[in-house]
Amino acid sequence: MSATASGAPATPARADEFGDALGRFGIYLKLVLLLVLAAFATAALAMIDGAVGERRARQARVASEIGAAWGHPQRVVGPILAVPYTYRVVHDLPDGRTRTEIKTGTLYALPENLVLDTALAPEERYRGIFRTVVYTATIKLSGSFAPLDLAAQGLSPDDVHWDQAQLALGISDLRGVAGEPKLAWDGAEIAFRPGAPGNLVGNGVNAPVPLARDQSRPAAFSLEIKTTGSRDFFATPLGKTTRASIASPWPHPSFGGAYLPNARTIAKDGFAAQWSISYLGRDYPQAWKSAGGEPASGPRAIQARIAASQFGVSLLSPVDFYQQSERAVKYGILIVAMVLAAIFIYEFAGGARFHLVQYGFVGAALCLFFLLLLSFAEIVGFAPAYAAAALLSGALIAWYAGRALGDARRGWFMAALLALVYGFLFVVLQMEDFALLTGALGLFAAIAAAMIATRNVDWYALRRA
Repeated sequence: MSATASGAPATPARADEFGDALGRFGIYLKLVLLLVLAAFATAALAMIDGAVGERRARQARVASEIGAAWGHPQRVVGPILAVPYTYRVVHDLPDGRTRTEIKTGTLYALPENLVLDTALAPEERYRGIFRTVVYTATIKLSGSFAPLDLAAQGLSPDDVHWDQAQLALGISDLRGVAGEPKLAWDGAEIAFRPGAPGNLVGNGVNAPVPLARDQSRPAAFSLEIKTTGSRDFFATPLGKTTRASIASPWPHPSFGGAYLPNARTIAKDGFAAQWSISYLGRDYPQAWKSAGGEPASGPRAIQARIAASQFGVSLLSPVDFYQQSERAVKYGILIVAMVLAAIFIYEFAGGARFHLVQYGFVGAALCLFFLLLLSFAEIVGFAPAYAAAALLSGALIAWYAGRALGDARRGWFMAALLALVYGFLFVVLQMEDFALLTGALGLFAAIAAAMIATRNVDWYALRRA
């Protein structure tokens, strides 16, 4: 008997027709549902990627907080000789007369030659599970200033206030300065004072220097200063010829700035780097005037150019596990897709049965691998964390697959597959230049393996699993 006029349930014949249709399209329906599952996995991986960014930001905040107490990254500018002078401005009055106004400016001069030797004594500071690199810098500066060429600046000796000359040294974070550094100027020892003239070097110190009106020879100087800082140390090549060296027992330097070292050695017990820089390689002069407290020709431009010419080094952590964790998460959807695709092929080509809920558990365990990786890496470092996370998630998935598929050998197959996938991902993460090539070849090999494994499958003959 078929359906009644009042809308009785469908007859068994119609139910069979529905079942046959579902059977014909079961594989495609499962594929669609697996794609939905992959979308959920992508969302989960995006949240894990957000957690990586949050922990990295927390690490940066801790480094900033430690730097605020110990000393921020240091930038040394100078020394710069600052000499006040007087100049006159003539104003034309409406009645034809003139009025002369006397103003003051500053003549700035850079060293004829500059030698900078810096030794960085590093140490690691901790706050909870987060750590950062700080250092104590011993900075030795020496060199000489050539006699001032007043004619080139349009000045006469009578315009210059010789008794008010100062030597300015810029130090970006004065809180790190230790002791009372002294300046040796032409054999005389002079104490530094806080503050720097004008705004050319920013934060800094100054020392009054005796400058003779009848300069006949260069004025030699030398000084040594100790300061604390964190991570970065940079200096500026203000000499007509600048020779600099930076050495430290820290084995993980990153050189940066406008000039890379001419020579460097990096070993397990530290690094040493040397620079030799000519004033022809920068875009600011050896001397210039200011008016009204500002350098005459583009004061902010000169200040910006000096800042842009800095060179130095950053003391890096041995392994940035946040960067490696972030890279791992970016490969996450490929890992999930490869493993689920392998199970799908094994299910339909090998006659096994794996429910969609079981696919979901496996996908969740694969996503959990990346969260475990991040959590462990903050404690034990990236490589041990990777091994622990891979072992835990791999063992769980292999055991579950073996039980769900009803065959321990299938569980061992899954364990071997996960070992291959996790091992391959680890190799790719250790690479820099060839990571893309290696990853592309790995994906090619995975697709080739899937094509070989399913070469004899008659997809048209498949029915609902």
